[in-house]
Amino acid sequence: MSHFLENVRQKEDGRYEVHMPWKVDWAFLTDNYELCLKRLESTTRKLEKIGFREKYHEVFREWLAEGVIEEIQLPVRTHYLPHRPVIKETPATSSMKIRPVFDASAKINNHPSLNDCLKTGNNLIESVPAILARFRLKLIGVISDIRRDFLQISLHEKDRDFVRFFWYDNEGNIRTYRHARLAFGVTSSPFLLMGGY
Repeated sequence: MSHFLENVRQKEDGRYEVHMPWKVDWAFLTDNYELCLKRLESTTRKLEKIGFREKYHEVFREWLAEGVIEEIQLPVRTHYLPHRPVIKETPATSSMKIRPVFDASAKINNHPSLNDCLKTGNNLIESVPAILARFRLKLIGVISDIRRDFLQISLHEKDRDFVRFFWYDNEGNIRTYRHARLAFGVTSSPFLLMGGY
């Protein structure tokens, strides 16, 4: 928790910015360029087969426009995150929602993954019984949800190159992007999210 408190700041735009909580003895992440390109090809084939490639692409276009991700002009052979779609049906509207989840546990040979190099952080989510007990204290209980919560917390510039990934531009060319906000699938993201609020 001390790492978080020492490394979180509120930016001028009001958004919170965090550093990844690296383990003290973390090893350098290995080049997994080829692995991620192969995983991209596999993911693309699956998306085309089920007719969801364009919807998946739309998520990345939206993220790029909103500053959630950034395109990198000079990609290098380094550590990247493979990703896959998670598709969920929304019962109320019978529509399908799709979002990318990043595999920060992907390893190459005996080299550590990104998740191996990060601290998970404390569990800041309160237990359900304690929450339910507090609802009984007052006449009215209020709950809320933060829209796309992981995508509201900025990642410090120094940590962004560890969350690079491949996807396509609008012309279908493979491009390199990196997260400017917390990524789904990174072990420390839930802790960094809960600590940021």
